[in-house]
Amino acid sequence: MSVVLCFLAGASPSIKLLVEDPIVVNPGQTVSLVCITTGGEPSPLLNWASSNDSLPQRSLVKGGTLTLPAITSDEAGVYSCVASNNMGNPAKKSTTIVEAN
Repeated sequence: MSVVLCFLAGASPSIKLLVEDPIVVNPGQTVSLVCITTGGEPSPLLNWASSNDSLPQRSLVKGGTLTLPAITSDEAGVYSCVASNNMGNPAKKSTTIVEAN
């Protein structure tokens, strides 16, 4: 009898936010948050999350970019980009959006 073992190589992703922290905005401004992944095998999935329970209904997600059109003061908070695959822990980066005085 012989036994064949297969090992799957993989790596957990790392991510980077291409924005300042915190982001200071005026109500009515459009805000775009850009998140990029490096590494990760298999290719990671990107998701956005908000400290306000869910993303604003008007928000748009395209690839790693989250766009918040005509932001309101209620939408200020912490926004997090999470990259995950089935290898290791997910990578997470966050930024805070605050209203200008």
